[in-house]
Amino acid sequence: MSITHITSLSLEDITSELSQNILKERKNFPLRSITIVVPSVNMRSWLNLNLARISGLCANLRFLFLEKALEEYFHFRAGLDYDPFQRTFPSQDAIQRKILTFLIENLNSEETKFLGSFLESIPRAFSLSAKLTSLYKDYELNRSSWIQSWANEKGLDIPSISHRPTPFPKEDEYYLFQKKLYQKVFLNSNQPSTLIQFFLKEVFKNPRRSPQDSLHLFCLSNLADTYLGILESISKKDKLPIYLYQFHTGASTKTESLGPQRWSNPQIHISSKIVSIPGTISKNLEDTRIYPEKLSALKNLLKGEIRGHNVENFSGDFSVRFWNAPSSYREIESVANDILYKMNQDRTLTYLDFAVLVTDMKVYRPAVEWVFDGGILLQTKVDADPIRKKIPYSLTDINANEASLLYRGLMNFWEICSGNFVRKNDLLKLLRNPLLQKKIRIHSEDVQELEKLIETSGVRYEESGRENDTFQISNGLKRIRLSSILSQEAAWTKYKISQIPLESEEYSLHLTLFWETVLKVKKDILSFFANETIRWTSEYLKVVQTSIEELFEFSEEYEQEAKLFHSWLQSLSEWEGIQLQNPEQGISILKFLTEQVFNQIPYRKGAYLTGGVTISLLQPMRPIPFKHIYVLGLGEGKFPGSDDISQLNLRKHFREEWDISKREIQEFLLWETIHSAKESITFSYVGKNLQEDKTFEPCSHFLEIMEFLEVKDVVRLPLHSYSIKYEHTLRELKQGLVSYDFARVWVNGKRKDHPVLDRFQNPDELIKNHSDLSRSTIDVKELSQFLSDPLDTYLKRKLAMYLEEEYAEENEKEPFYLDAIEETHILKKVHALMIPDLVLEKPWVWDQEKIVQAVTPILEKEKFSAKFPASVFGKIQEA
Repeated sequence: MSITHITSLSLEDITSELSQNILKERKNFPLRSITIVVPSVNMRSWLNLNLARISGLCANLRFLFLEKALEEYFHFRAGLDYDPFQRTFPSQDAIQRKILTFLIENLNSEETKFLGSFLESIPRAFSLSAKLTSLYKDYELNRSSWIQSWANEKGLDIPSISHRPTPFPKEDEYYLFQKKLYQKVFLNSNQPSTLIQFFLKEVFKNPRRSPQDSLHLFCLSNLADTYLGILESISKKDKLPIYLYQFHTGASTKTESLGPQRWSNPQIHISSKIVSIPGTISKNLEDTRIYPEKLSALKNLLKGEIRGHNVENFSGDFSVRFWNAPSSYREIESVANDILYKMNQDRTLTYLDFAVLVTDMKVYRPAVEWVFDGGILLQTKVDADPIRKKIPYSLTDINANEASLLYRGLMNFWEICSGNFVRKNDLLKLLRNPLLQKKIRIHSEDVQELEKLIETSGVRYEESGRENDTFQISNGLKRIRLSSILSQEAAWTKYKISQIPLESEEYSLHLTLFWETVLKVKKDILSFFANETIRWTSEYLKVVQTSIEELFEFSEEYEQEAKLFHSWLQSLSEWEGIQLQNPEQGISILKFLTEQVFNQIPYRKGAYLTGGVTISLLQPMRPIPFKHIYVLGLGEGKFPGSDDISQLNLRKHFREEWDISKREIQEFLLWETIHSAKESITFSYVGKNLQEDKTFEPCSHFLEIMEFLEVKDVVRLPLHSYSIKYEHTLRELKQGLVSYDFARVWVNGKRKDHPVLDRFQNPDELIKNHSDLSRSTIDVKELSQFLSDPLDTYLKRKLAMYLEEEYAEENEKEPFYLDAIEETHILKKVHALMIPDLVLEKPWVWDQEKIVQAVTPILEKEKFSAKFPASVFGKIQEA
């Protein structure tokens, strides 16, 4: 059988062709499960929705990623047993573990000598192992001739599938180091050590069984050289029907143009490689849909069809727009208002017709949640009451480390386990975690009171060897516990404890349980680090699991966190057997592993493609069509990124025709995105940083499109949604200069005639309402922070769940001096003793000796309450 190559610039047409091929296959094999290889989970979701809509296909379809599909295929082909739920070959985590073990064991070997002291730091060694793991897979996929040569030097046979060998880079220390490491770790037996090695060995063998399935590859981009060679081989040798659906024009010759049409060069290579295979059947589906003239001209440019166009015809065409925003927040806010305007003008539109694509989700996620979740206080008519309009949306491409409570809890706990020193702030961060609150049965509304109680106790840290220090956390909690059962007089006279006021005796119980749980779990985690050489066994990993389950509880409310916990445990199990030198290395590995695992786990909010406006990064969207698309963050340096110029990257010395850089991948994603827009596309960048008084330029791709369309000026979005610059002329509305914000009407309109004033002019409504709620209090520190930056303090207090915690540099050690407030507090007590003698007729007796006698018991109480410096610093303050 041959390869059938279907190309089109319409994803819907490609999907229709896919459904027809599946239906033909089902006529001959009605019970066969059809395998469809997809590039992402997002594409699988889109196909599930649209295959059912186009042809009613919804059952007996298997969506796999390419690597998994080939693994299953070659196992069946070789007559081997295959369990999709069991790994036959090491995962990327297991491969990284092997590399890190080699680096640790060969710290002073000849191969690593040139790295100097770099490997002595476990964070650096871990980072290097992650980089090498990625590079070795890259070499297997794009430099199989290197792998063949390295294997031959060891007397092993791993064939190369490239149609020509790639020249070797210069044999410097970086090349020799990577070659020796790969040979010692992955070329130590005739059996394949990695999944790609298994593919390379099996593809040249004759099949023991002939698979009867077909393979549908749907809109894959960046097909590596090894994968292309494998597909060519199995189509010829195994007579496997392969259908390759490509979002492309079908062109097979790379363009030498410097214009935007060059952005499709990565797909042109795939197309030319497939077309060159004998017997390939090519089919290009022309997109016959009619697009707005300006958008159509841009699409023709990207296809390489440069046609003459009259700029005057574009004067009333707003299908391609360019925005310059003062901030990412204003970008999102302008998008939200523009969506509401478009839906108001076209009643057939729904939220599902809009997509917002960003270049950096970390930058735009807070703004998205503030605007879309918080809503816009809008007024569509002058005499209408304002309403808060919330826009439903689905947010994808969030990494779990940005949103997971479990990730925050684990990272806080690893900090507590690092060394013999526990900081108070690390303990407070752990206490704020809802997963821990569920476990020790603390109500969320009591957390703030518990924090205040810890602050009142004066504790700062916990450190072994200083058990009698009043600033120790354990001693502070002991004072809190005794304060709940002893009277003030008994506590001081018998135990020298200054009583701490408690609003509820349960608070002391909660804190004691919390502290004992943390200490127990920490002890269990560190229990396996008693020996000089530490090896992670299955028993130890079981202890880690049990310990974390004692610390956090995953109720139904936090079902997603439970799934993340199991994913984390699964990745952790891949590191069984690693040997470390000391406890510090063990905790460091746990910390880096947690960060790496959660950084790789996708996290989403809302139902993708069905939950409202689709908000995503450029990459996983692929060419999914939408009527209106907004591409945000196209600033200079923000897009398309930079290439890997690391000394470790051996591919950079010689570029093959199939090599695709990170920059080219991003360019092609933009190329696809433009073709996926049906009615309009808006490009935007942040042109100002008002806090630092800086201006920025757009990226070169932004300017290229502007130049082609002969657009002289971009639309500058006003600084505020209530700006007077919003005049709402018809042209400005279509350009995107629209704001429904009620504040705009209130600030710039005739406020005296506004009906909203009636609400504040009724005397009956001015009667004070008495509330039964207790008065809330704030401390001086909070007040100081608010006065220095009101908005920042308000956001951190109210929206901490949305914002990333800032690790403020606070003085967590014992105080070396008294601040003005504490000093005033002590003087106030002394003055209370002195002032009554001012009205007496007796001679004034308050000399230095008398003052020392009065101050001494006060200072003694302050010291035992951990509110006065100790040791030599305390004596200086006393003087």
